[in-house]
Amino acid sequence: MRSSNNEDSSGIEFSRAERILALGMVVFLAIGGAWVFNHIQRLPTRPDYHAIEQRHISAEFQSEYWQAQNTLNAAQTATGRLREELSVAATEYEFRREEFRVMNERGILDAVRERAYMDALAKFERLRGDMGVALAVEESARTRLEPLASEWKTLQATVGEEHRRAQLTFEWQLFLFRMLYAVPVFALALFVFQRLRRRESHYLIFATALIGAATLQLLYLVSLYSWHLLRDIAQIAIAIIGTALCMTGIVMIRRYWLNPERVLTTRIRRGQCFSCGAPAENNVYCLACGEELQKRCLGCGANRPVKAAFCPHCRYQ
Repeated sequence: MRSSNNEDSSGIEFSRAERILALGMVVFLAIGGAWVFNHIQRLPTRPDYHAIEQRHISAEFQSEYWQAQNTLNAAQTATGRLREELSVAATEYEFRREEFRVMNERGILDAVRERAYMDALAKFERLRGDMGVALAVEESARTRLEPLASEWKTLQATVGEEHRRAQLTFEWQLFLFRMLYAVPVFALALFVFQRLRRRESHYLIFATALIGAATLQLLYLVSLYSWHLLRDIAQIAIAIIGTALCMTGIVMIRRYWLNPERVLTTRIRRGQCFSCGAPAENNVYCLACGEELQKRCLGCGANRPVKAAFCPHCRYQ
């Protein structure tokens, strides 16, 4: 009895070139998906920190705060500069005073050194007075700034909290928009894959590449948002989702890639024992497991593979 070759879809074979091109499709589809993801960011409104700040902090208060802050900064700068000058003047004054004392003890009269001592004393006294004024100005500026700084800190905390909530809302909206794109693409890819598989189409590899790209998009979304949006439960969420994806992958591989019909077809095509996978080498029985590999064809009487759908000599089924 003879019949046409009715190849099961699970036994559809793809060449190495087709697999490489399919992998290229996955890469290019992923690039296109990344472009879509980037443009989806334009859909939700990104929170504007400056606009939120303007709603809570008036321009007059900002001007007053920064003016007081700049006054304190200027006073601190002036105090620091005077402190350095006073330190140098104090050192000079101590030296000239000791020099003048020694001269008086020895009865030496030197108008030049005496004048230097008087100048050093005058400069030291002047700088000490300036330092007192600078410290008073700095303290006044600090006193003026303290209540403004306290209010500024409170308002900034309010602005920061509102911006944080708005940013979180934006991230959720962006996540939902991206999921509204990624999930239907994955569902469409799965639908096309199932449809082509039922039809035993030789173009099933296109749907396989599409599923690969769609899966990469979903994995990217999960990895990107699992930490930003699920900070408190990130680890358990990753564990659950990762376990579910791995289990799904194993089931899909077992169901579509390692099903018995496909394994049988692959082993026969490779010249292996259909039972254990050892090299068959045209043996009647497998040298590894003893399984019968060939039997006499009822059509022509020649030996034919046991699990072959047709006799390779006469096409008898």
